[in-house]
Amino acid sequence: MAMIERGMDPRLQIDKPGSRNYILTAGLLLIGCGVGLFIAFLTDTNLLSPGTNSFPVYCSLIAIFGGLGLLTAYYIDKKEAREGL
Repeated sequence: MAMIERGMDPRLQIDKPGSRNYILTAGLLLIGCGVGLFIAFLTDTNLLSPGTNSFPVYCSLIAIFGGLGLLTAYYIDKKEAREGL
């Protein structure tokens, strides 16, 4: 009622779950995948012997760092939601 008295539209203030920080989530996911790809490249060129199958190294490091990016986005979103209360 207070929002209506101030001339605000309450329908515009409703947060849709899961859509608040999709840009942050996507950005951190891509950064994590990029870092994982770079570390996999460094590992492949410096630590693995020539002729070794490096595909599992690339896949696992991209998945690990992509997951770390998603966890970071989750904790940032959780912190912002807690501070917003």
